[in-house]
Amino acid sequence: MTRGEAWQRLTGAAELDYDALDQIFGAFGFLSDSPTFETQVYYHPSFRCGAFTARDDGLHTVTPGQRSFVRGMLRCVEFHERARA
Repeated sequence: MTRGEAWQRLTGAAELDYDALDQIFGAFGFLSDSPTFETQVYYHPSFRCGAFTARDDGLHTVTPGQRSFVRGMLRCVEFHERARA
């Protein structure tokens, strides 16, 4: 997934599942750790842009509030990349 595709998927009206979220984070260089079987924690290895904990709640979809939080994390990465250039 490209960054453009990631933004479209994140901001689109279609439901967003955790598999797509994993691809979105991957497009921006995020890594993840799995402290438990049902939990993934996404973080960026170079920038302090927060961490997102994805827990399988049985619904498998990302809420509007979670989407907003993820948007902020991605904007943070873009900001730091521009500042580094």
